[in-house]
Amino acid sequence: MSAFFPFDPKEFEQLCTRLLWYMGFRDIVRIGGSGDKGLDIICFDEYGNKFGIQCKRYLNRKVTPREIREFIGALSLYRCNRGIFMTTSTLTREAWEAVRIQGNITVFDGPKLRRAIELFLGSYPDSGELIVYDGPERDLADIFAIIFLFGFLGFIVWLISKLKIS
Repeated sequence: MSAFFPFDPKEFEQLCTRLLWYMGFRDIVRIGGSGDKGLDIICFDEYGNKFGIQCKRYLNRKVTPREIREFIGALSLYRCNRGIFMTTSTLTREAWEAVRIQGNITVFDGPKLRRAIELFLGSYPDSGELIVYDGPERDLADIFAIIFLFGFLGFIVWLISKLKIS
């Protein structure tokens, strides 16, 4: 998992945000940093379920039950239906048990996170490569531009057809 370590914590959160976007989550808001009250990202799935996301970039340590309990508390604080814990590491046995008992948390540990990145983003970042996510606004702007272009072209075709008939 050392390939995640060209990223500082903010860049790792941006990578996780990009992954969530390509997995189909929407209304993604990054709130990470000091004062985030235990969540780095909030987003919604296609059914309107509110997800809280925690991103932990660890090299030589595992996620502890205390971190899972803090995450569970943050999910409640932000009124999230479900949670996703993304880490470059893995969890201790006790932390996995806390996740199992809670029941509404999905964990993307190092290997699962790597597979998801390869599946949804097409490649795994090599060391030194920085993947920066500009946010859904840019993607939505591109979509709206395409819709506008096709709408405008459709209008031109319709106008030409009306002019030929007359």
